[in-house]
Amino acid sequence: MTHTLKHISIIMLTMALSTACTPRKNKMEPSRSGPFSYCVSEASSLVKINRAKYEKDYTNLVAMIKITKDYSGAIHHIRNDSQSIITPLYQYKINNICNEISQKLLAEMKDKALEIQSR
Repeated sequence: MTHTLKHISIIMLTMALSTACTPRKNKMEPSRSGPFSYCVSEASSLVKINRAKYEKDYTNLVAMIKITKDYSGAIHHIRNDSQSIITPLYQYKINNICNEISQKLLAEMKDKALEIQSR
């Protein structure tokens, strides 16, 4: 049963990342479609709000998507017991970055609403 669950999580991670990055002009950029599109969109919104403050968040997201995609391409060369440790780590890292981006965007939107309200 756990062996099957490991394979399912690996397959899900691989599918999720198969469209996560697309090559554009000699660099990898996150795709605007696929399972992480909401995260990429939110990170882009943060950069539009304040490039200096949020550019690093966007860069970290792009890097993590690329690293995770690289891992999913090499996963078949890694022992099953190692996969059961590493795969959840990559899932956690991507989800954690996306959650942080979502929280920052919500905070910015709240600040903007309060700013309008106080006028």
